Amino acid sequence: MSRENDGFVFHRDLLQWVPDVIYRAVNFFVTWDKLPTLLGAVNLSAFRDRLRERNLHHTGYGTTSPRWNTGNDRWRSADGSFNSLDHPRMGMAGARFGRNFALSECVPDSLDDLLEPSPRVISEELLARHEFIPATSLNLLAAAWIQFETHNWFSHGAPKSGNEFKIPLTPNDEWPADERIDDCMKIRRTVCDETPREPWLGATPTFRNLNSHWWDAGQIYGSDRARQMQIRSGADGKIAVGDDGMLPADPVHPGADLTGFNDNWWVGLSLLHNLFAREHNVICDGARRGIRPGRTRSYSSMRA
Repeated sequence: MSRENDGFVFHRDLLQWVPDVIYRAVNFFVTWDKLPTLLGAVNLSAFRDRLRERNLHHTGYGTTSPRWNTGNDRWRSADGSFNSLDHPRMGMAGARFGRNFALSECVPDSLDDLLEPSPRVISEELLARHEFIPATSLNLLAAAWIQFETHNWFSHGAPKSGNEFKIPLTPNDEWPADERIDDCMKIRRTVCDETPREPWLGATPTFRNLNSHWWDAGQIYGSDRARQMQIRSGADGKIAVGDDGMLPADPVHPGADLTGFNDNWWVGLSLLHNLFAREHNVICDGARRGIRPGRTRSYSSMRA
């Protein structure tokens, strides 16, 4: 099956081409953010269609996940399938990542070319900081937020040992001894995609995503039905919290909270996950009050 035959490759129709041509001309003089709100929104829509056609390259789905279930075709599923009814598997947990460059441009260099110049030399000579340089506009919450959002979009899974990159080290390099192999730094590789490859992929490597690809708060709610049911309280659509109002401990991952995705856990992630779980529950309370029979719905009651 080709990329064209599976219907995934996006082609704009006439109603999408016309606004694109118009706004290409308009944007020579006025950028989208300077236009009136409605015109600016249409401009963004045209720009999105252009980016989708020219900057998103399909790599196949690459998933034989048992979670794929055609019986769920009336609603979005927990794993992200059927988010698009036209392409039900697009963005589902276990599917491959697409590319932002043409596939022919995504073939990696050979190992010798990839490691020349040495990443360790670049790190030591160009990127090393020998004195503390404060970032006055940021604090650790910025790092926590970036990691929190990244957990929403992707995870390749834990790299496997035994096939590491080996980067030569100088004799007096301070790299930890237990992370060396024959005086080389060992860096584990991203988990490779072992699903059957389509011929049109050529030499382009592909990688699968354990999480849902969508911006769907999967780090809070999880990317599969079993996990979602595990974190629910079972009452009023809420997330389960303890008597102290905090997320309970994950019984499988000691030291981490029970939430949708809790790899690489630290206090910054715990803060944000607890904040968003509480926000979710507050919204549930507001919605419940707003739809209770006999009560008048109002903005004041929804905000309470």
